[in-house]
Amino acid sequence: MFDEIQEKSRDFISSVQEKTQAVSDSITSLNQDVQDIREIFVETRDTVGGIFGFMGKETALLLLFTFLFLFVVNLIPFFFFDKRTRYYVGIAFGVILGAYFDYAYFAIGKFVFIMLIPVAFEYLLVSTFKGAKSLVVGAFKRACFFVWGLIKLPFQTIFFRKKEKEKEEIKKSNEDEKSIE
Repeated sequence: MFDEIQEKSRDFISSVQEKTQAVSDSITSLNQDVQDIREIFVETRDTVGGIFGFMGKETALLLLFTFLFLFVVNLIPFFFFDKRTRYYVGIAFGVILGAYFDYAYFAIGKFVFIMLIPVAFEYLLVSTFKGAKSLVVGAFKRACFFVWGLIKLPFQTIFFRKKEKEKEEIKKSNEDEKSIE
């Protein structure tokens, strides 16, 4: 009986140790996950800080206020301007804001350059796809004509042979009729 109690107490202690170890492992895993998330945020903060540090404080502020301005302008439904016009109005707002706060012309120039990068990229994509469109359409048409020719070829050979045979038979019958007369 004493042995049974001792055995059960060992089992109880080992199960408590296993549960304690499992809780310890999960806490260690949670700490590792939190550390990974912290590293991601620190890397993101450093990247954003590096970008804003490269641009400069004045340019970063102009971009921030211009994006806020554009966000508000895009929410107002009675501005019936197209997207490009609203974008250029945002650039003008940033330039006026920079001039009002007496920012350096270099900061305002960087701001305008940064704001025009998407416009230039859009024009580049449009011109690229316009040229690629004619190439793709031409290749597609040539491929369709080639496939149509492959599909049509067996039928042409079958039906043209029949027509040629019929024409030959008609010629022979005409010749036979002429020879009979």
